[in-house]
Amino acid sequence: MKSKKILPLVLMLSTFALGSCGGSSSSSSTNPASSTSPASSSVAPSSTPATSSAKTSTTPTPFVDSRTFMLVGSGLGAEQELTWTPTFGDALVPTEHVKMTQEEGQNVYKLTVNLYADDEFKVVSTKGWDNGNAGFSNLQEAGANFEDHNGNIKVKVSATYTLTLTTTAPDSLVLTYTKGADLVKPVITYSYQLKGSWAEKWDDLRDMVADTTTPTLYKYEMALAENTEFGIQVNQHVGEKVVDGGFLGFPNVVAGTEGFVKAATSDNIICQVAGTYIISLDTADGNKISLTLKDDGGTTEPGTGGETGGDSGTGSETGSGSEEAGA
Repeated sequence: MKSKKILPLVLMLSTFALGSCGGSSSSSSTNPASSTSPASSSVAPSSTPATSSAKTSTTPTPFVDSRTFMLVGSGLGAEQELTWTPTFGDALVPTEHVKMTQEEGQNVYKLTVNLYADDEFKVVSTKGWDNGNAGFSNLQEAGANFEDHNGNIKVKVSATYTLTLTTTAPDSLVLTYTKGADLVKPVITYSYQLKGSWAEKWDDLRDMVADTTTPTLYKYEMALAENTEFGIQVNQHVGEKVVDGGFLGFPNVVAGTEGFVKAATSDNIICQVAGTYIISLDTADGNKISLTLKDDGGTTEPGTGGETGGDSGTGSETGSGSEEAGA
């Protein structure tokens, strides 16, 4: 009878011992603890992207010059290829005698060129004056070799020069140079031609003739209609090469001459009274132009007549013409 009372007590103690050793699954499922779980932050994640505290660079894009530059002007320099009137535009390909060569990867242009005393020049973009040009005001230091003439650079000392153009912006051009060996100026002779509005393109030129007794005096006889505009083209001859030597107009007309006036927007001479005139150029007296009315009752058709006496051709070495200034 006593043995039946002990067995239930033993079973109760066994059940209690198993529960205290973690045998129950209900407690572990409500608060799992895993040593392999990553640590979690108590800070809520942000939807705003992270930004850097460093300032954004404001360095401007460097200026890259893609233009082509050349010399323009008048005189004997650049192998007699200087001219004030090239045909500007994309199609213009300057010769090596006037083209400035761009240094690779730089806004620097150079040209080594022969220039002679009294030559005048500027540097200009092949696309035209408004696309960039440099004259005397752009020259860093003229020294004893160059001087200013109406904004053009006028040569004082005949020599070989290396010209350097540096651009830092489309309208910022700086010109410097180094002087090389001195040069002897070539012998120059001159001829003179009348040009005017009797031809639509002013391309009907009339050769003035040297007087047989005074070789520094040139003449031409022709009929001029009222309002005819004209002037004298000066040609410089260097060997067989003919170079533009400038244009003589109303500023060269002898003071007090009646019947002729200056054009409103140029130095052209305008005839006010139709007639046949003897047009004279005295190259020994500052290239003075005289206009003598020979017959006011003749034809008013311009361009007729012309003296046949004397020699045309190269003319006098003393008659250097005035030159048109660059734009």
